[in-house]
Amino acid sequence: MASRKMTTSFPMTTSGQGSTPTTTVPSDTGGSITEPDDELPGGFTLGGAYQGGINKDYKLPTADQFGDPQNPYYYKNDDWQMILRRTTNDVAIIQSKLIKAFPDYKPGRVGDKLDNNTIYYLKKAMARINMMNQDSTNPVRGKTLDDALTYLSNNPAPGDKTKSSLPSYRLTSTEDLKAVFTRAAQDTIGRTLSDRELQRLADAYNQQEMAYQKKAAYGGTAMQAPQPTTFAEGQIEQKFATEAKANDYTNYVSILSQMMAGE
Repeated sequence: MASRKMTTSFPMTTSGQGSTPTTTVPSDTGGSITEPDDELPGGFTLGGAYQGGINKDYKLPTADQFGDPQNPYYYKNDDWQMILRRTTNDVAIIQSKLIKAFPDYKPGRVGDKLDNNTIYYLKKAMARINMMNQDSTNPVRGKTLDDALTYLSNNPAPGDKTKSSLPSYRLTSTEDLKAVFTRAAQDTIGRTLSDRELQRLADAYNQQEMAYQKKAAYGGTAMQAPQPTTFAEGQIEQKFATEAKANDYTNYVSILSQMMAGE
C-alpha cells in the first residue's frame, strides 16, 4: 500500500512570532499507536488512530490558566499536542523527565515530537497530574506542565507496568463477599437475598475496588472502597427501603418488649 502523508500547520508561540511552520506526519507504516484503547482518569484514551488523533483545530491553554493552586488546569485528551509546539531541545528535556517519572518508558528517538512512545507516556503523565490536582494539598496543583513533569520525575509512578503487560488488580473473593452480604441482608431487611442479587452486589463492590486501584496507581487522592458490610447495608437499604424500615420497626418493638419484660 502506498505511503500516505498528512500535513498540519500550527501557529508558533515562541517570542511572539507569527510564523507558521509545517509538521509532516510520517506514513502509516510504523506511524500508529498499537496500544489498546485504554482509558485513563480524566477521559484520556491511549490507543486509536495515529498519535491519538491530531486535531488541527486544537488551541493551547493560555498562560493565565496555570499558576493558581485554587484553580488548577485539568488536561484534556488533545492537550498532548502541546509537545508539537516545542523545540527539539525542549522535547528532549520532556523525554528525560518522562524517563524518570515512568521507569518503563524509552523514547523511540530523542527530541522527536512525533515519537509514539513519548506521546503515549505524556498522556499518562497528564492523566496522573489530573488525578493529583484533585488533592487540594498536592504540590502539583496549579503548576505548568514543565514544572509538573519535574515533580513527577522526582516522584515516579508507583508500580508502573510496561505497556506490553496487562495490569492486575486485587479483588475480594466473590464467595467471601456473598457471605458478608448475606449477614448484612439479615440484619437490614430480616431475610436473605437470592444468589443473583448477591452476585450483583459482589460485582458492584469489585468494580469499586478496581476503580480505586486504577486511580491510586496515578497518585493523588483516591477514595478507597468502603468495608463490604458498610457497602452492602447501604445498597440494601437503598434498594429495599420499605423492608428496611419495616425491619427497623420490628427490631424496635422487639427491643421495647424485652425492656418491658425485664422491668
